[in-house]
Amino acid sequence: MIDQTEKAWFAEPLTIREAVLRAAGILEAEAVEEPRNNAELLLMHVLGIGRAELLRDGGEPFPAEKLAEWERLVRRKAAGEPVQYLIGEQWFYGRPFAVSPAVLIPRPETELLVEAVLEAADRLWPAAAGHGLDSGAGGEPGSAEEAKNGAESAREATLAGGAEQGG
Repeated sequence: MIDQTEKAWFAEPLTIREAVLRAAGILEAEAVEEPRNNAELLLMHVLGIGRAELLRDGGEPFPAEKLAEWERLVRRKAAGEPVQYLIGEQWFYGRPFAVSPAVLIPRPETELLVEAVLEAADRLWPAAAGHGLDSGAGGEPGSAEEAKNGAESAREATLAGGAEQGG
């Protein structure tokens, strides 16, 4: 277990890559699931960058003016707070949703339920297929095909490192 006292966990000089690795080690010591992913999500949030920039700029110095915020968020995550609440966002069905402790965090498993409901709705009411929301993911707007395409795009982006999801 990591000492949660006021002793600093991070100090300069520090590169972006070192910040991620140290945070991942701290989170792993606290038995946080997916410590590296959580550290990356927090760092992308603090620095306002995407995954590509995180990978590209790993050797760059960590901005000194962001160090206090970074440490504060890593401490909160190590204490068990969901990363989605810390960054204020969770991707669901290919779209980012704002989240806070006042709302439930959308779960990836729920996407399977949405797909099943949409497919059942298309079978039960075929004339209504295509009269829902358009996500621009392909297929008829509101159809199970369109919803499935959106979910598949979200999963592919997650696997490729594009859609930030974590826990």
